[in-house]
Amino acid sequence: MTPLQAVETWKAERIGKFTASDIHKLMQSGKKKDEYFGTGALTYIYETVAEVITGEVPEVTAKAIEWGWANEYDAILEYEKRMNVPVNYYGSGQPKFVLYNEVAGGSPDGEVGLTTLVEVKCPYNSGNHIKFLNMETQEQLKKDNFDYYCQTQMNLLCTNRELAHFISYDPRVIDHRLRLAILDVKRDEELITEIKARISAATLIVKSLLSKLAI
Repeated sequence: MTPLQAVETWKAERIGKFTASDIHKLMQSGKKKDEYFGTGALTYIYETVAEVITGEVPEVTAKAIEWGWANEYDAILEYEKRMNVPVNYYGSGQPKFVLYNEVAGGSPDGEVGLTTLVEVKCPYNSGNHIKFLNMETQEQLKKDNFDYYCQTQMNLLCTNRELAHFISYDPRVIDHRLRLAILDVKRDEELITEIKARISAATLIVKSLLSKLAI
């Protein structure tokens, strides 16, 4: 399979799925006590159903995203050098989508051994890299970047792994030592339990909507 074919296969596998990168959207509750899902979460559910009936996932392009794609592999190489470990890299021409259930899954950037994931971010804004350089605990990541935190936890859930190395890489930093930030993120079982519950509830809604549409 060529890199282009691998990417197209990966895209097809993600159609109609709740993905790790967007799973934080399901975590939004409604303003009323009896509203399990908020407006944003419901919108995400409807968009996921729309992918099923159209067979398409909206393409999102921006300078920040293109920057991340262009520098992700260099981040992996820098990580391998810093940690002195090989990484099974799943970016660029060999992406991997790991199913959690029939309508949800995640795409880890890389795996180390049998227990560790690598989650890569290459901030377009160097100020964000400085923030990650100064992070010392996963609680800080959870507070400041809940979307990234949920993405990491979802990928840990999908791959059944215990630890993720959340890394931030900025090749523009003059001092090479500061180009890479590495933060240990362990499984957050409380959040994972909530993610699983929300996926289950969202899955029921997806099935109900598709049933009404006779799909």
